Amino acid sequence: MSPTPDWQPDERRNFAAFFGDFFFFGVAMSFVSQTTVLPSLARQLTDSAPLIGLVSTLQTGGWMLPQLIASNYVGSYPLKKPLIVIPALIGRATCPLLALAIWSWAETLPDLVLALLLIAITFFFICDGLASVPWFDLFSKSLPPARRGRLIGVAQMSTGLVGVGAGAAVSFILGPQGPGFPANYALLFAIASLFFFVSLVALLQVREHPSEETTSRQPWSNYLARLVSVMYRDRTFCLVIVVRLLVAWANMASPFYVVYALDVLGFDQGVVGVFVSAQVIGGILSGMIMGYLNERRGTRAVIRLAAALAVSAPLLALAMAALRLTLPLSGRLLLYAPVFSLLGALGNAGMAGFMSYILEAAPPGERPTYVGLANTLSAVVLLAPFLGGWILAATSYPVLFSATALICLIGLIGAWRLEEPRHRAAQVS
Repeated sequence: MSPTPDWQPDERRNFAAFFGDFFFFGVAMSFVSQTTVLPSLARQLTDSAPLIGLVSTLQTGGWMLPQLIASNYVGSYPLKKPLIVIPALIGRATCPLLALAIWSWAETLPDLVLALLLIAITFFFICDGLASVPWFDLFSKSLPPARRGRLIGVAQMSTGLVGVGAGAAVSFILGPQGPGFPANYALLFAIASLFFFVSLVALLQVREHPSEETTSRQPWSNYLARLVSVMYRDRTFCLVIVVRLLVAWANMASPFYVVYALDVLGFDQGVVGVFVSAQVIGGILSGMIMGYLNERRGTRAVIRLAAALAVSAPLLALAMAALRLTLPLSGRLLLYAPVFSLLGALGNAGMAGFMSYILEAAPPGERPTYVGLANTLSAVVLLAPFLGGWILAATSYPVLFSATALICLIGLIGAWRLEEPRHRAAQVS
């Protein structure tokens, strides 16, 4: 790989602004983690495994599905920042409102709060999905590829370090010494709200220059034909999408690792904070490793590592299922907590691996189209957690973990067939 270029005008400012956005958003998500806190809250409100899985499904679908629509509009605007700030501000306003609803009604009207939780999650991630298409374009044009890799690695590592403290805070708040249900979950959402808005303030500090290449908004018939052309002509893009889909099927089991710990392994609610800390530690280590791989070896190496992590998490959970009766509670925690470390590490691969790969492979004027198409196609897996809940209700945890591992293994095989985008010229005119 070529060395990282010298800093250009405004790059240092933009690096710091994106770091702040990335960092504070990540800290906020530590307090309302989709693999620990949200499934745990849903478990307090319902006993239905499919509904618990639906929480993760709505997050994925809400974030991915609007992006194809947004991508047809974003490319025609030379300035992207207003297209990020407006939907982000609207979506993040749901977080304090949900905190108020949990505090007021979760104990007396759990069905109502569950419905509000599902609605708020959907709305939040729809707004975040609309903002993400211009965000990725702004990020890509503001920093060169190697600098992006460094930023992602440093931000993920820093977020992880602070997230260890966030995990301890979550453990205290949800544990027996905390304020108790429902005030404990309301407090977590209130804290997350603060950090979400701080991240938005940081993003406002990005100094944006108008895009040199823009694309006109097209009639939908022409735009859809263009999408088909991209898929047909850019085979590397197609392959990375297939690999991403297969690896994303790790989500089929992810909401149920914490439910398995609470319902089968015998842990109490306080262990959720331990799992958050384990997840954050995995994110710290992977942030360092993936940032280095991205900058020095390229995005293909990160994707291969991500696929291996996706296979490892359900395999480790299977080992726990086989050994749980022979281990004391402390031994179960020691063996099971690394599952969440693997999930934390895998969570970092989306930016450092798949999205960075797509941003590098896309022609500059087509980045919104590539990002929107990639994320919309990835919505194929939005039913994965709901399907995981159905499999669990019909069979058992070992069957769910085995099916997840098998699908992710196919993704790992596909990852070894990818070529490095920094070694190829764009194939799409």
